Amino acid sequence: MKNLIFLFFISINLFASDMYFGVAKEGFPTRQDIYSAEYEIGTLPEIVEFYVMWKPYNDSNFDNIKKPLNDIWSMGALPCITFEPMYLKN
Repeated sequence: MKNLIFLFFISINLFASDMYFGVAKEGFPTRQDIYSAEYEIGTLPEIVEFYVMWKPYNDSNFDNIKKPLNDIWSMGALPCITFEPMYLKN
């Protein structure tokens, strides 16, 4: 995976403290990306973070988001989306 970032995510709430090991990817991750990450790190990621540009006045970035979320969730990982407050054409 070309742009693979290892990610440690700590979730703290009133009842428990959990730590997740995972990866971050620019753009929408595919199942193949998740399998590639598993091959590279030696374990299936528990959390997969990905970055999406926030496109003003356009809902097209939400049209493509359902499949990656379902793929990540179905593989037993927690999806984490970071919307970047910018828009770059092309």
